[in-house]
Amino acid sequence: MQMNKLKVLMFVAGMTLSAGISRADLLSGCGTCQGSTYLLQYNSTPVGTFGASGKIYDVFLTIDPTNYNSDQTNNLPSQIYIQTVAVKVASSDDFAHSSLAGAPGGVGSWTLENGGLSNSGGTADCDGSGSGFICAQDGITAPVPFSGTYTWEFHYATTDSLLLGSLGSSIKVAYTDGSFNKVGSLVSEDITLQSCTSCGPRTSVPEPASV
Repeated sequence: MQMNKLKVLMFVAGMTLSAGISRADLLSGCGTCQGSTYLLQYNSTPVGTFGASGKIYDVFLTIDPTNYNSDQTNNLPSQIYIQTVAVKVASSDDFAHSSLAGAPGGVGSWTLENGGLSNSGGTADCDGSGSGFICAQDGITAPVPFSGTYTWEFHYATTDSLLLGSLGSSIKVAYTDGSFNKVGSLVSEDITLQSCTSCGPRTSVPEPASV
């Protein structure tokens, strides 16, 4: 009888663990998600190399803000934007060989900077800190709510191994009023980096089915 109970407990524990990993694949319902859904993907075949061991990976951050709902309750602006995003898929990056390959409104609307982002002083922009993060920020090309998805495509250069474990990578996202004044919480979450052989379409606003 005791052995049967042990087998049942092990089975339930295994199912719980599997469910947790599955939920991690597509990030939603997290403490700072604010109703949006987040997906981080990469192509395992590098798009380039540099130096003796450096590799450049195609990395895609896709955000579905269809159900965006700010956790800020007072003084909400009339229009809110996804204004700053940052990704970390390795312990360190080589910023000199990294680039932004796609973004809402076109790459020319965004500025790529090394490091993550912060919300000090009520604003939210790239702050140059945080090993392994690269950060993109712009003006008003990704308004929310939006019935569809937005995708940022990074060419992420690193000499380190990718952080492929469950919830091994990280993202940061800032929703603002268009003047870098943060609205609601700063999204700062661990996420599972997903391998894909065809992460397209490589356009600024992919079809909703991509998420």
